[in-house]
Amino acid sequence: MIVVQNPSTGEVLESLPVSDAAALVATARDAHPAWERTAPGERAGSLKRGARRLRDSVDEIAELQ
Repeated sequence: MIVVQNPSTGEVLESLPVSDAAALVATARDAHPAWERTAPGERAGSLKRGARRLRDSVDEIAELQ
């Protein structure tokens, strides 16, 4: 488990499971059939929402780094 802490307070912000490359590849491979069946417009919407979430969080991510 990886624990993400606020460096100035030590407050635990999140706990994340440790993954290795093989586990990440297996997860992607398992998700692929459902993603492939998803309509192109819906896939585009998902990618745009993900990009928006990253853009909206860029200041917070920079601060945490």
